[in-house]
Amino acid sequence: MTTPTDRGVELQRQYYTETAARYEEMHEREASGDATHMAFVLAMLRRLQAQTVLDVGTASGRALRTLSTLTNRIPELFVCGIEPVGALVDHAVIRGNTESAVPIIG
Repeated sequence: MTTPTDRGVELQRQYYTETAARYEEMHEREASGDATHMAFVLAMLRRLQAQTVLDVGTASGRALRTLSTLTNRIPELFVCGIEPVGALVDHAVIRGNTESAVPIIG
């Protein structure tokens, strides 16, 4: 029996599969591309003495790529992401954003 939650997950994955090729362009004005926002995130990571960052639902890995460029300022920081939509992981690979990404597809 399919539950409403299962149907919702299915619809969401279908949407992201269909829009994966355009994902970064559709979300280009969001925070991971904003230098001020990323400087704030970096300051918080330093303040918390964070050693790892896990980006759940990393999509195309854009935030991972941005955070990875900041890790020279926090050398002990390990950045990792997971993404359940295979098409988004594929586009993360195409864009070269997967150095730290760990795809979990299910």
